[in-house]
Amino acid sequence: MENMRNYILLLVVFLFVGCDIEYSDNGDFDGRWHITSMKTDEGSVEDMSLQAYFWCVDTKLLQLRNTDGKATTMLCRFTMKSDSLFITEVHYHNTGNGDALISDTSLVYPYGLTQIPDTFRVLSLSSDDMTLKSKHKTITFEKY
Repeated sequence: MENMRNYILLLVVFLFVGCDIEYSDNGDFDGRWHITSMKTDEGSVEDMSLQAYFWCVDTKLLQLRNTDGKATTMLCRFTMKSDSLFITEVHYHNTGNGDALISDTSLVYPYGLTQIPDTFRVLSLSSDDMTLKSKHKTITFEKY
């Protein structure tokens, strides 16, 4: 019985040593966000609630995803500090062929980005909804 306990203890130690646990301090920002509307500085509001544009956030990765049948995916590097979100790089997700860096802003425009890199101020963030404001747009999201 003593040997069995020692083997189990040893196994548990190896499991913890072999794991690299990533910790996210993104708080409520982590998750899958559906874009519900975008407002421009000129005041026009585009209702996006019936369109399938998502921001998916997990630890250090922001995925821009359109699931309306075309299924385009882009991966972004970001940092979040206090009430600011900085998106520094956007890559077209193309497993097997490399994830090419995107510089064409027309590809990210439907997701609310107007330039690469782009900066957003976090106007509100909860476990259910989020509002971000960039230089040219205010984007509202619901957690999906």
